[in-house]
Parts: sequence; structure tokens; C-alpha cells
Amino acid sequence: MVGTGYPLDIPHPSSSFATYCMMVYHLPLLVAFSHGRRSFNVWGGCMMLPLQVMRENTFSIVDHLAQGGYSDDLIIASLCGANARKIACPGRALFVNHMDPAVTWRKYWNYLRRQLFVLYTYTSWHNYLVNTALLYSHSYVSFGITLPFFTAVLHVLVAAAQVVWPF
Repeated sequence: MVGTGYPLDIPHPSSSFATYCMMVYHLPLLVAFSHGRRSFNVWGGCMMLPLQVMRENTFSIVDHLAQGGYSDDLIIASLCGANARKIACPGRALFVNHMDPAVTWRKYWNYLRRQLFVLYTYTSWHNYLVNTALLYSHSYVSFGITLPFFTAVLHVLVAAAQVVWPF
């Protein structure tokens, strides 16, 4: 069995918009995976498993990591799923994460690229399909959340332009 917890991101009131975007990226993880006593996913920032599992290379976890596996949490979650092992997620395993208030767009883009790269770490064809579905669904939802914001900004700019340069 594996135990996991999830981050509870707390932005500073003076945080940059990029900081809030990073928080919104984590939000689906918190909502989707951190309820109930069992989970189907593991957050690598807080994951526990018995030392014996690593020493005995149970389900070839060490082999997968040695063969170029990048994301320990996705690899372990996929192996738990493939081998009908449980992932415990105690209700108290929410960890307060005080976010950096000065996240720049460059830092956010770097973070986002690493997160998307991790989704291409897989151990089987089934896991590849699951991770690819996660990538596309998360991208779709993120686009759906951010598009109205940028549309609203565009409308404000057009309205301001009409005031400054009336037709």
C-alpha cells in the first residue's frame, strides 16, 4: 500500500497573476484526488511506501525508475492500479503550501512544461493512454478556464480603444 497527501496552495494577497495560475493548475488535483480514504493517484510531493517495497523491487518499481522513469508518483500510481494495490489518502493529509508571491511568467512556463513532460512518463500502453488523456483533458479544462479571462480583457481593450478613437 502507498500513502499520499495533497497540497493546499495558499497564495499571498499580493501574489502575481502567474502565482494564481499555478494555484489553478493544482486545483484539479486537490478536488479530484484528495477526497475519500482511497485515491487513484499519488502526489510525488507527499508519498510514502514501505522501504521493503523498494528493497525488494516490488512490481519492478526500481527497474522502471532505472530505465528512464522520470515521474516516481505516476509510475507508482500506475503500478498500484495495474496490480490492484490501494493508495491511502487520509483526510488530514492536506499540506499547506505557501506559494511564492513573485512567480514570473517565465517561472510559470518552466513549471508547466515540466508538469506536461511528466505526463509522458509511463510504464505500459494503458498507462500511456491514461496519461495522454490526463494531458488533453487538463489542457482542455485549462483553456476553458482561461479563455473567458482573455476574452474579457480583449473586450475591455476594444471598449477603451473606442473611447480613445471613436469610429
